[in-house]
Amino acid sequence: IFEPAHQFPVSSVAVSFAREPKATPQETLPITLEIDPKAPKTATRWTVDLGQSKIPVDGVRFTTSQAQFFRVVRLQSSDDNENWVEYCDGEIYRYKQGEKQAESLQVTTPFVYWKPRYWRIEILNANDAPLAGVTATLLATPRALLFFPQPSRTYRILYGNDRAAQPKYDLA
Repeated sequence: IFEPAHQFPVSSVAVSFAREPKATPQETLPITLEIDPKAPKTATRWTVDLGQSKIPVDGVRFTTSQAQFFRVVRLQSSDDNENWVEYCDGEIYRYKQGEKQAESLQVTTPFVYWKPRYWRIEILNANDAPLAGVTATLLATPRALLFFPQPSRTYRILYGNDRAAQPKYDLA
């Protein structure tokens, strides 16, 4: 369609519209991801245990030396490293369109606050060869805490403590 020298007939087109949310700044998490050698031959997979910290992951960024490609990416989560739930999916790609380079190497999660312990990232290669030199990096959005301190008061922040009880509020 974009190359006049290689035209082909098109019998129908379906067009959909989705409003993109405003992008938020994302920081690279200091977690090393190793490719899973037990992954099926049709996928490149990373599995990571965030431990008790359960850092909220907001996306995955990929790097690869592959010149042109298109792949579906699937993110799954688990609390026990056995039962996996499909969290979200997306696409990564790099290709030339005329003189311009089209590229998207990041998949962003749709939820604001989700903290599973285990993450599984998969690039679905199908019958294509795995991407050359591919790496994956987890991303998180910096979160700010705003409060107004009172004189002669002490404040503490608890984060990542699985034994901390949920507060009970008396709204009556």
